[in-house]
This record gives sequence, structure tokens and C-alpha cells, in this order.
Amino acid sequence: MVRNSSHQPMRPRYRAGVRLLAVAAVVGLAMLVAACAPTRTPFPSPTPTHTAAPATPTPHIVPSATPTALLPSATPTPTRTALPTATPAATATPTRTALPTATPAATATPTTARPTEPPTPTATFVPVPQVRSLVVSSGEERTLYAVIGDAAYRSADGGSTWTALDITGIAPESRLFALALDYRNPSVMYVTTTSGIYRRVGNSAWEFVHPLNAQALAVDFVDSNILWAGVSWTTEYRAVILKSTDAGRTWGKADFGIQAYLGYGVTSIIIDPVNPDILYANLRYGGRFGWPDGWLYRGGRTGTWEPLSLGASAASAGFSDDACMPHGLAFDPSLRRLYVGCDAYYYNNSHLFMLWSDNAHEPNSQRIVWGKALAQGTLTPPFALGFVAPLAVDARPPKALYAAVSGTSTGSDKPYRLLVSRDDGATWLELPLPAF
Repeated sequence: MVRNSSHQPMRPRYRAGVRLLAVAAVVGLAMLVAACAPTRTPFPSPTPTHTAAPATPTPHIVPSATPTALLPSATPTPTRTALPTATPAATATPTRTALPTATPAATATPTTARPTEPPTPTATFVPVPQVRSLVVSSGEERTLYAVIGDAAYRSADGGSTWTALDITGIAPESRLFALALDYRNPSVMYVTTTSGIYRRVGNSAWEFVHPLNAQALAVDFVDSNILWAGVSWTTEYRAVILKSTDAGRTWGKADFGIQAYLGYGVTSIIIDPVNPDILYANLRYGGRFGWPDGWLYRGGRTGTWEPLSLGASAASAGFSDDACMPHGLAFDPSLRRLYVGCDAYYYNNSHLFMLWSDNAHEPNSQRIVWGKALAQGTLTPPFALGFVAPLAVDARPPKALYAAVSGTSTGSDKPYRLLVSRDDGATWLELPLPAF
């Protein structure tokens, strides 16, 4: 009994302890909940932001990273909306479409340039051959032979048509300067080139005679073995006129009385057919102002020479429309008239003309009288320099005086022309030139 009575009071104590532990657990849990409550209070405001997204408990694992990741993604969204702002930049493409407007402007440039183009062709920069030399045969056919451009031609109809002359035997790289005929032997012809002097008999091939580089050549009217050559001054001969007595095989100085040095040269030599003891020559000097000075000389078969004054047309007269620098020679035996060409340049205000004299053989050179022929007006740009060069005279009827003209003038826009006169230089006709 005692054992049972002592055991009964123990059970109420046990239950009280359990209740106490339960209360303590509830209190602890409440305190724990109270401690955790402040940490969870911020979430209610972000929660509406995530309302559109699924309610995933995972964001609660990384509470701070989740908003940070969301805010930048919200920022790119405006940035993407800023891309439309880049689309206006694409409206800069219309600015590129403004480039077509520049294209018409480019077209406008050629349009303004085209009006200036026509004068250039009319200014005749087109390649046109220059007549360098012309001789007339003494035969019945009255054939013309000429160096035109860098080739030789013949004409059987007074220059209306031209046929290329066979130059077999002449070095291919040679440039032709002048032709000369032996009037005592009409079948014999000479040509001067950059590779030397050549000779031809009839229609045979050209034969090399001498390496002399001559600008002009004349065959004596008395002795066919005597040749006269105009050359540029060199240290080899120290002369501008040379003479050969063996048909060109050897040469010697024959310019006594002519003052010439380096830069001087004789470009024309002719013989008076009425008196073969009288010769005429043009001396040129190319070292002054880029345009050659010129002088006229009269000489004899002995090789002595004297200068001839051109009177009022002398270049020494200063600036004058009549000033003449001699360029080219021709002789009319029927009138015993000497024709002398003149340069057109700044001293004579670019006038194109030619002089003539019927007493150039006068022993007293101070009595020589000059007249003017072939007035071709004034040179016009782009040619401010030019010349009229008489080439040859065929005194047989119908008479023909041939002259070459260089430079565009008031009379023509061609840079090179070949003219013929049937009335001693009163009127002139232009002859066609072969294709260049």
C-alpha cells in the first residue's frame, strides 16, 4: 500500500514538466518567429513585381540577386526601345540618298567643261604633217617631190594628190630633212636624213653617200659633183656651210664670212640659176628666247659670204609689224626674183608674211629693194609663233610658186599648210596634204 501511495503523487509532476516544456517550446518558437519576421517584411513590395512571373520559392533563396538581375533587364528594355532612335540614324541613309544630288553636280562639271573642248580641236592640235622640203623636176612630167612629216612623197598633178616615195635603202629609223635634184641629170636625187646623205638614180634603191647630218642641200648648176650642205655648227667642221667636190663623198668648210658657233645652223641653200656663182642661205640661231633668230646671207662658189639687209623689214629695226627673221628661200628664174620667208613672232606682232626682191643679185647690197607678199594676217592662239617658208618655183607656164605656212592665223585654223600661187604671189590656193 505504501508502495502504491508513494507512486501516485509522481505522475502529476511529470505532466506539469511536460506542460512546462511545451510552453517553453511554444514561447521559443514564437520568439523565433518574431526574430525572423523583420527579415521577411521587405518582400511584400517586390512581390508585386514578380506577380507576372510564376510564384517560385527559389527567388527567396537569392533575395538580393534577384532584383539586381531584374533591374538591368529592365534597363535593356528601354535601350532596345532606344534602337528606334537608331532607326532615325538610319534616316541618315536618306542623307546618303543625297549623294545622287552630288551625282548631277558631277555631271554639271563635264557640262561646263564641254563648251571649252570645241576650241581645242578647232585649235588644230590634231597631228598634221609639215612640209619640210619641196622640189620640182625639170622633166616634161613636172613631178613634185616633197618631204612631208617624216616621209617622202611625189605628185604628178601639181600637188593635188600625193603618193609615198619608195625609200628602200634608207635606214628605217632615219628622219628625212630635205630633197635635192641634180638639174643637169634629172634622174639623180639626193635626200638628207638623220643617218646621213643618200643618193638615188632613177627608180633604183637609195645608196648611202656620207654620214653628214645636213638640214639643207643644193646641187651645183655647173658641175654636178659640187654639192652645198647646210649643217648645224659642230666642232668637227667648225662651219655651218660645207662644200663637196666629189658628189658628197668628202666635205670641207665653206662658210667664210659667216660668224657662227654652237647653236647656229643653216637651214636653206639655193643657187641663182641665172648666175650659178651666186648662192643664198638662211642662218638660224635657236638659243635665244626659245625662238630662233635668222639672217640672210649671199655667197659665191668660192665659199665666201656676206649678210644681206632686209631694209625696213630688218629685225634690227625693233618692234614692227614688218620685222622679218628670214626662214626659207625660193628663186624664180623668169623674173630673177628671190623669195624670202619670215617668222611670225613677238617682234612683228605675230604677222605672217613673205618678202621678195627682184635685185637681190645687185653687187651693192645696200641697193637691194624688198616687197611684201603672202600676207596671211596675224597668228591666233594657241600658236603665237609660226612662219611662211617659200619652197620652190616652177617658172614654166602655168607658173607655180609653192610655200609652206606654219601657225593658225586669221586666214586659217590649220597649223601647217601647203600653198600655191599662179600669179607671182598675188593670190594663193591651199593644196591637200597626204594623210598623216
